[in-house]
Amino acid sequence: MVFILTIGACTRDVALSKYIDSIIITNKINDVIIGEEYEFKAAYYPLDAEGFEMFTWQSSNNAIAIIDQTGLLKAVDEGEVTIKLSAEVTSKKGKIELTDEVTIHVAPIDIEGIRLNRDSVEILNRSTAILTVSFVPENAKPKEIEWMSSNETVASVVDGVVTAKSVGHTIITAQIKGVDIKAICNVKVNPIVVTGMHFEIDTVKLEIEGEAIETKLIIVPDSADNKIVQYTSSNPSIASVNSNGVITGLSNGTVNNTGTGPGKAIITATSMVSGVKAVCNVEVYSVPDLVTMSVEKEAMAPTALGLSGYIKPTLHNNSSKPINIVRFRILDRYDAYDVSIPIGIILDAHSSHPIEGWIQFKETNTPRAVFTFEYEGREYRCADLITP
Repeated sequence: MVFILTIGACTRDVALSKYIDSIIITNKINDVIIGEEYEFKAAYYPLDAEGFEMFTWQSSNNAIAIIDQTGLLKAVDEGEVTIKLSAEVTSKKGKIELTDEVTIHVAPIDIEGIRLNRDSVEILNRSTAILTVSFVPENAKPKEIEWMSSNETVASVVDGVVTAKSVGHTIITAQIKGVDIKAICNVKVNPIVVTGMHFEIDTVKLEIEGEAIETKLIIVPDSADNKIVQYTSSNPSIASVNSNGVITGLSNGTVNNTGTGPGKAIITATSMVSGVKAVCNVEVYSVPDLVTMSVEKEAMAPTALGLSGYIKPTLHNNSSKPINIVRFRILDRYDAYDVSIPIGIILDAHSSHPIEGWIQFKETNTPRAVFTFEYEGREYRCADLITP
């Protein structure tokens, strides 16, 4: 009987030893680097216990480190995170949860150097360029960058945006704040050059009595750094031009400047930097040439006694001042035929006026149109031949 009781007591003690009383992370560490992976191992004690089902892994902050259910951890960002191991096991009191944990510090990857997206750059004055920083190694955690320009008068830099201020050269430096790790970019600022230009007025009409006009030159682009131009005249005896673009009428190109003009010249402006050119046509008139005529003709036919036909004249004021047209006549060389049309019109500066209606003339030899005008208080008479 005693023997049976002894056997029963031993059997009960063996059964109790099968319960799991603890679980443990067997390969704990305290530090990892961002991007690093580490596989944790776990065990339960006693090793011959029964009632174990599975381990569960959990991270306290997945933004810092994540861990899967095999125990594989991946460091994501700098900071501290707690890794918890848990398991549900059978005890004397039924199902219970056992745990173990470790706190890990995730450190950033050390930066070995930095690079700029460009080692050198050329930009136009008053324009911008963008520089960006990459870190070495690539998975190193970015840090604050300080930007500097060796010559702020040439170009400034703010957060990698380079702004050109004047023509010249500067060195842009990007440096990790508080650390002697840097990269540089050589910046050359080029001038904005003239790419095109033209005169505001492409034809200028002047009087030989020393009339002058200051030309206006339109330069493209308007932001060009050097707008200096050189002016020249193709015929300085007709019209001169000074260094400021002021054109002066000198001669109508005839002997004693008598009424058969205009004299003509071409004024050329040339960019001293790019060589781009612009031209302005100049016509210089004597007083008798200030009013000229163009004629529309119809049914012009020679006869035995002379030329017959119809004309419709238009008078042109070549002056920069108003001119009063007193009368208009058609006559032949012997004044045998005379059509006189008093019109009394005022032509504005550089304007034209058509005489209304067709004017008929008959059988005239070398017909002429004669018009009389007043200019600055004096009366002048001009004539134009009418040819078939």
